[in-house]
Amino acid sequence: MVRTISIAGLATPSFWLGIISLILAILDISQAVFGTPWMPPIDYVPIWQDPIRNLSMAIWPALTVGYRYSAVTMRMTRSAMLEVLREDYIRTARAKGLIEKVIINRHALKNALLPVVTVIGIECGVPDRRPRRDRAGVQPERHRPPVRAVGAEPGLHDDPGPGDAGRRRSSC
Repeated sequence: MVRTISIAGLATPSFWLGIISLILAILDISQAVFGTPWMPPIDYVPIWQDPIRNLSMAIWPALTVGYRYSAVTMRMTRSAMLEVLREDYIRTARAKGLIEKVIINRHALKNALLPVVTVIGIECGVPDRRPRRDRAGVQPERHRPPVRAVGAEPGLHDDPGPGDAGRRRSSC
């Protein structure tokens, strides 16, 4: 069951899942439960005025976008656990007579979560790409070395100095 949900999460585009969740989950289920279809509020209310109403606007988009990330995490956790459960130290823990729950929670899960946390960091962590500015709001100039052609001889492509106007430099 979990595999089916995770594969569907990877295969389903978020925009399509958003439309389907709007039609099926919100309108049809709310009509079946309450008798009238319910839509989340469309007007903006600050979170400090009415937190429930503000969060009710964001819950369905958050679930729709988060479904893919949870699918990636489920698949990665499953594959990491299957790989760790084949290790020698797990076999040794079973031979010692440890309970399976202790083996999974204390030994296997800790080592299996290393790649999972890495994938979560890659999926969710986006670096700040805005240019840095000083206190006055001015972006500082960066010093960039002059670009030269690879293999070019030094001196051929330099601009002539003030005393060398009209003369071409040679490398000899």
